Amino acid sequence: MDWYIRDTNVPGVSDAFVFKAVDIETGAVVGHISLGGLSWKNRSSRISRVLVSPDAMQKGICQYMTKAVLKIGFEELGLHRIGLGVYENNKAALNCYLKSGLNIEGVSRDILWYNGEFLSMVEMAILEDEWRMLNP
Repeated sequence: MDWYIRDTNVPGVSDAFVFKAVDIETGAVVGHISLGGLSWKNRSSRISRVLVSPDAMQKGICQYMTKAVLKIGFEELGLHRIGLGVYENNKAALNCYLKSGLNIEGVSRDILWYNGEFLSMVEMAILEDEWRMLNP
């Protein structure tokens, strides 16, 4: 785990920011999200490694984490664009990202062979001005 978090979360330097969601009542970790592949020059990044613990699913944790990392990306890090990729069969995540304001930009068809079938990757993103319109 040390290799994963080493040199992260340093504004202007790191190419990745790693966060966890904690249940304020129990102190239990209920989720994880990363903002990686950060390009300071292009002011862009990608959301990745979004995980929600099984007992916390369908409670809005994904949307909460996604909106929180978008806020950090746009307000604190000064990013212009934040994107992500989600497999087409992950309907819950796809709906979470749409509800969080990301837009579908395209589909990389049949990109992964998994359990005897090809899956496509849905590419999504939100731009700084789109986010600000949703969060005045």
